[in-house]
Amino acid sequence: MYFKCGDVMDAYEVFEGAQEEVRDQITYNSMINGLVSLGRDDEALLMFREMQMACLKPTELTFLSVLSSFLDEIVCQQVHGQMIKAGYERCTAVSNAAMAMYINHGQLDRACKIFEKLQEKDLVSWNTMITGYAQNGLVMPAMLAYLQMSSVRIEPDEYTIGSLLTCSGCFEFVHAFHALVFKNGLILVNEVANALISSFSKLGDIKQAYEIFSDMYPKNLISWNAVISGFLLNGHPVEGLEQFSYLLKSNIMPDVYTLTIALSICASASALIHGKQVFNSMDRRDIVSWNAIISAFAQYGEGKEAVKCFRAMQDENMVEPDQATFTALLSACSHAGLVDDGINIFNSMVNNYGFEAGVDHFSCVVDLLGRAGYLDEAEELINHENLTTDCNVWWALFSACAAHGNVRLGRIVAGFLLETEQNNPAVYVLLSSIHAAAGQWEEAANIRELMKRVGVLKQPGYSWIRP
Repeated sequence: MYFKCGDVMDAYEVFEGAQEEVRDQITYNSMINGLVSLGRDDEALLMFREMQMACLKPTELTFLSVLSSFLDEIVCQQVHGQMIKAGYERCTAVSNAAMAMYINHGQLDRACKIFEKLQEKDLVSWNTMITGYAQNGLVMPAMLAYLQMSSVRIEPDEYTIGSLLTCSGCFEFVHAFHALVFKNGLILVNEVANALISSFSKLGDIKQAYEIFSDMYPKNLISWNAVISGFLLNGHPVEGLEQFSYLLKSNIMPDVYTLTIALSICASASALIHGKQVFNSMDRRDIVSWNAIISAFAQYGEGKEAVKCFRAMQDENMVEPDQATFTALLSACSHAGLVDDGINIFNSMVNNYGFEAGVDHFSCVVDLLGRAGYLDEAEELINHENLTTDCNVWWALFSACAAHGNVRLGRIVAGFLLETEQNNPAVYVLLSSIHAAAGQWEEAANIRELMKRVGVLKQPGYSWIRP
């Protein structure tokens, strides 16, 4: 009773208040099962050991509870050994729990050995193995296990189908299971229908996914999330946004995942105004939501709005930015020419939030400085931070050299790039263009000639207009 209410202290008080001679296997099993149900696995293990020290033999329920906990692998193996020693190896329920335990620890081979020795396999036994194969991407063993299960006349349930669909990567399998669940009525189970929607969406058949969704009643939030993300995945953002609007009119409340999908849809649908509306309607915003709206602003050149959004996130003081946040912000500042804001954000990332700047961050800063014409500062940053081996950083500066006609620095950058990209015609072409823009026609011609000697050919352009 106390464990169902989450009241561990009172449960302990009742347990400790009972005399030792009164504590029996049922008493200990209640404590162990209750502690495991609340995720207090270490305490459950101590109670299991105390039970043995009290000379009480563990029962089937004892092993079921302990094996279903998330203890470390060595402890689980020890418990499994005690299970065998106690004579429960032939007990189907306990063996099922042992198989699930080993699968959770990535020991599929051990689970297989238990399964093979098990004389009486039930639906849970087969589902456990099928799930284990599916989680490890082993499609054919999962399908073979399903066929063997069918051959002994054990009917699949929603967990069987759900596991099989997660690893089925071809139309034939998914369509076969679609027909099967129609035949046995499992299509009426939400978990099965949701799995089919996700599977068809991943395979690019959004039409079939939407048909299944339309026929569902009642729909749950997972159903809505699956079809909305399916439209986004298959390049139909407007339809996804339409389904999101229908969800808002229903009596089902969207969660953070739903709203994050909607924000992504708004960005891909060139509907940033809708993205703002979705974001503002969120009761709780996580870092994914903030990053999505900041990235959307960055994508559409709204650098000031991206910075404003970041300031709002700081003022709200509920979510800490991550490295992806700063990458999106620096990119937004770069494209909008917000040099001061970009430098301040970069310094804040390092000094205030303690992040170590990565290559992506430095590339954005170099691009920011380069676009604004601060080429010497960008060069100094590269040399000071020892970024001379990363091509992305050099390309950011190389493009700025071309935009501002800096021949001296352009030649230096080209030299670094040619050390790793000698056969890249873009390096030669861009350097030649820099010289040509400066009126240095002879140098431009020499670089073109160098291309021929090295054997680098510029890929000719193509046109869709045929003569």
